Amino acid sequence: MRLLITFLSISLLITFSDTLRAQEMNPDKFMNKLLKDDHSLGVKVPGWLIKFAGKTATNDLEKEEQEMIRELTSHIKKLRLLVNTKAPADFSTHYTKLINYFHSHNYEPLVEARDKEHKISLWADMDGDIIHNLVITILNEEETSTVFNIKSDLDMQTLKDMNFFKRLQDL
Repeated sequence: MRLLITFLSISLLITFSDTLRAQEMNPDKFMNKLLKDDHSLGVKVPGWLIKFAGKTATNDLEKEEQEMIRELTSHIKKLRLLVNTKAPADFSTHYTKLINYFHSHNYEPLVEARDKEHKISLWADMDGDIIHNLVITILNEEETSTVFNIKSDLDMQTLKDMNFFKRLQDL
């Protein structure tokens, strides 16, 4: 009898955990699902290219602006961008799974804002003060939506010490 109860308990636990995983979708899988739609375009940019572009693009800028760009780009490991001009029919289901993933993997909601047409969210996967993954969603189910998935090694104190952050606080 004990063996039967143990077996049933383990079976229920395995079934329940699989069901929970089916209700989640990490940012990369979310973007992959949306990329299957004809109205989507995605780009992956490696960190070294972002750093190079940051150094090259700043040649015409003032010294302070150059430093701000370098500070921001120096901690990015990879950037993935998705633009969707028309949301697929099952978009809200996938988005709910993404949010479930954020909650179950302890992502911190840093920004959530909306107006009549847009919903903007910024979620961070942090280990202490280090931001490992930053996901920004700018959603508009009627028009273009954009998702950024940024892998980084930026710590919050470094961010707070950056010139651009100090200037934002002064505004």
